[in-house]
Amino acid sequence: HEHHNATIIMVSHSMEDVARTVDRLVVVNDGAIPYHGTPEEVFRHGQELEDMGLGVPQMTRVFNRLRSMGVDIGPSVFTTEQAKTAVLAKLGKGCK
Repeated sequence: HEHHNATIIMVSHSMEDVARTVDRLVVVNDGAIPYHGTPEEVFRHGQELEDMGLGVPQMTRVFNRLRSMGVDIGPSVFTTEQAKTAVLAKLGKGCK
């Protein structure tokens, strides 16, 4: 898509696929667009997405739970790679 400057539209309920694949996303709910932007911007609204029946990536749920348990870790984790980076940074080891 970058080579031809094309837009690809992907329709999915798999937030894991969306998080790994897209640069920008649009959430459509009952004909309205409540959220749009980067995955980071949209997945910040995890509870609202779940209330719409969409949810968030599993990794985001794990990190939300860690934060609710008092772990000081950033809110924008929705892929395995981001989780690895966040955990290693938290442990002070950097990412290799």
